[in-house]
Amino acid sequence: MEHKGFTPPFLYADNGIKGILNFMTIHHRRNALHKERAGFTPALTVSAGFTLVELLVTISIISVLASVVLTSVNSARAKARDAKRRADMRQVQTALEFYYDTNNAYPSVVADNLGTELSNLSGSLAPYLSVIPSDPKSGWHTYQYVRGPASDNSYGLWVRLESSGYCVIGVSVNPGWWGSPNPPLCP
Repeated sequence: MEHKGFTPPFLYADNGIKGILNFMTIHHRRNALHKERAGFTPALTVSAGFTLVELLVTISIISVLASVVLTSVNSARAKARDAKRRADMRQVQTALEFYYDTNNAYPSVVADNLGTELSNLSGSLAPYLSVIPSDPKSGWHTYQYVRGPASDNSYGLWVRLESSGYCVIGVSVNPGWWGSPNPPLCP
């Protein structure tokens, strides 16, 4: 079954891996010799690397993918901060209700119908809330608190969400406390 100039690979197998590698080397050289005789030169048949166009296309694809990933990550972070703001407001709202149950009024920090930073309630809410929450994005906006007239038993908490802007939460909230435009109730 032997052809002229061809030794079957199983004859090299007797020598183990070394024999198979020897077979591959011999036939690789023989194929290269046939290509040279046919007019091919190794420089034309072997590609030494990538062309500039291939590299530029690859870099542009990677940069587009990276920008898509970064924008989705940033929007996810903004949604997470908004969720924390809503949770903070519910936590403060619960503490204010506990305060109301104990004192039959909501805490007053400054004159009624005037807003103040939520951090000014730390003394009043200390038994119900160990730490007054602050906005998760430093330098963004502070949470605000307003107590309505004592006869109304009303209050409002003001927060700015990154997704939908300002909103308020509370009891008998008067959106006019924060001026114009009147913020909607928080979702």
